[in-house]
Amino acid sequence: MLHRSFFTSGDRKVRTIAIGGALFIFSIIAVGVWNEWRLANATRYVFDMFQDRSRVTDEEFKERVFNLAWIALLFWLIESVQPTVMRCYHMLWREAKTLWFVERWLDSESSISDADERIADGTMNITQMTVDLFAFGCRSIIVCIAFAPMLIQLSNYFSHFAFHVTGLLLWIVIAYCGLEMWLTWKIGGGDHIRFQDENRKNEAANRQELVRVQRLKHGKALRGRELTAAKKEVVAHFKTLRRGYFRSFPRSFLLDTWSVFNKQVWNCVPIVLLALAFRFGNEPLLTLGVLTQTVFALAVMRGALSLPPDSWAKISLIRTHRARLRELEKGLHVNPAQNVVVLHHDKAASE
Repeated sequence: MLHRSFFTSGDRKVRTIAIGGALFIFSIIAVGVWNEWRLANATRYVFDMFQDRSRVTDEEFKERVFNLAWIALLFWLIESVQPTVMRCYHMLWREAKTLWFVERWLDSESSISDADERIADGTMNITQMTVDLFAFGCRSIIVCIAFAPMLIQLSNYFSHFAFHVTGLLLWIVIAYCGLEMWLTWKIGGGDHIRFQDENRKNEAANRQELVRVQRLKHGKALRGRELTAAKKEVVAHFKTLRRGYFRSFPRSFLLDTWSVFNKQVWNCVPIVLLALAFRFGNEPLLTLGVLTQTVFALAVMRGALSLPPDSWAKISLIRTHRARLRELEKGLHVNPAQNVVVLHHDKAASE
């Protein structure tokens, strides 16, 4: 369903845009990560230079500052261009997906009450969040390849208090992100997804009821018992919606509490490592540039390895919208193997 309307479309132009756009986004992300790697090294040299100004000449000082400014400018340009490219790609994918569903919806004789809402909201949310996760996943892979050697090298400055463990900083980040991922799944697992799915179904039912009442109101003036009955139906649907949300609030509260606590704990990890390094490490080698580069590399690597915990809300929404669109697809009697719509009168004729 996600790929048939775009990546494996019958239109060659649409397929070219889908694959070419994905490769272009990947290229922009790769250039951005490479520039971040350069920025981490340039920042180290500049801070070391500030710590001991007497070791460099005026020409070296100007050259390093200019190099850092140029890398920072390139970083700003890439970070500004990438969201725009992703928005254009999302809109093109959403257009192809919407037209794919609308064509089959109009040709089918099936009647699904909230088909319009599923097509409008589902295609918008699922394509946008999938593009975001695709970019996040590509960045995570490239960051791991680029920054893992840097963390292994920087670990030499911190391994004196840990029995000279090779790649100490890298193992710390991997262990922390693994524990973070497991706890996030336990707290925001299947129950959270199920509650979100139920809430969206209740939202659709509430919207349909309001539309029905609006049509009755335009068709004839509601008075007396009809007006009272309409109000009771609207209130009943909203109470069902409210109960669903209140059932999901405790799980959401736990997930939000864990997210805030997790961020605060991670902010303390570099500080603890630096304190231990100053207390037990090779202090003469711990320059200001090394400390700055270490904090920068740890933050970048943690962001790359924390894809599931940081993106759990988007992953849950994608699964919810995908399930609802699959229900719509089955309701429209779509045959995924042939990518065609099977109508009721076609079934009768074949029988």
